[in-house]
Amino acid sequence: MILGIIGTEPSARAIMPYAEAAAAVELSETVEAVFVSPDNTTTGLDGKRCLSFDDYLQMDPAGTRFALAVTDTYEREALANRLSEAGFSPASLRHETWGALPGVSIGEGDLFGQFVAITTRQTIGRYFQAFAYSYVAHDCAVGDFVTLGARACCNGNVIVGNHVTIGMGAMIMPGRPNKPVMIGDGAIIGMGAIVTGDVPAGATVKGNPAS
Repeated sequence: MILGIIGTEPSARAIMPYAEAAAAVELSETVEAVFVSPDNTTTGLDGKRCLSFDDYLQMDPAGTRFALAVTDTYEREALANRLSEAGFSPASLRHETWGALPGVSIGEGDLFGQFVAITTRQTIGRYFQAFAYSYVAHDCAVGDFVTLGARACCNGNVIVGNHVTIGMGAMIMPGRPNKPVMIGDGAIIGMGAIVTGDVPAGATVKGNPAS
């Protein structure tokens, strides 16, 4: 089985070291991971093959899975739609140190880095990316195409919209069962920000407290 890591930026290179082992666990067969360049360059990286996106689309979808390691969430969605329309299926890549408690629903195409923690009673959407030491706590709902940077913390009773980016080391403080914290679609939480309340759709916030 071929695993196409879509992307050549640092996020793609960060998952490559564990991609083959993670995919082999999910697919129960030997996997060769290759980079796939969305802009059709074919320069090899880290000793791995690099295919152009056009060449990857010529492969037999039955003999490959893909993982989207693209930072821009809207580009991620566009690529996911194009690959799905061509008959390709995503893989979920989860480092062996990740963990989740019972009562969690996770959509397709997720990427979990080292020591990512997902606790209980929550729903996570499609093509979610969580990098090393980040976590999502209890009673959260996370939309599609969301990125959680390294050591970012999404505490309990938070609703995260689609296409939200939560930067490295950012912390979203917990809401309450009858009043969750709301992070609107397309919001960007800056690196190291401390979010204490709702964030409107499309807003960019940073600092402590974030504003």
